[in-house]
Amino acid sequence: MSRIPIALELYSIREDCAKDLPGCLKKVAGMGYEGVEFAGFHNYKATELKKMLDDNGLKMAGSHTPFPDVQPDKLEATVEFNKTLGNKYLIVPSMPKEKIKTADGWKNMADFFNGVADKLKPHGMLTGYHNHSI
Repeated sequence: MSRIPIALELYSIREDCAKDLPGCLKKVAGMGYEGVEFAGFHNYKATELKKMLDDNGLKMAGSHTPFPDVQPDKLEATVEFNKTLGNKYLIVPSMPKEKIKTADGWKNMADFFNGVADKLKPHGMLTGYHNHSI
């Protein structure tokens, strides 16, 4: 049986990351974690984040990707940003509540996410929904 690498969801230390992301990544790596799941990029460019990951021997395990970032007008930039990081898992942590008030709303969101998944597939990326809003 192969060993599963262990990663830390940076949401759990989000306040510290907002103050000193490079220092947090160094400490996370020093604790023995092999990867991280970002929950915000704290205004760093993808190339800067990739260097921080590489400098600390960390890999991307995924990213909390805001709902607006998977909309048609932003999806291409989101894909390119995450490609630079080596991330293939775009996990949306919440949706606008007005979009999911009814069963039809949920069905529409399922169709929307299926469409996002179809657009990500050629890039070797996947999407998911990690519910923080309900």
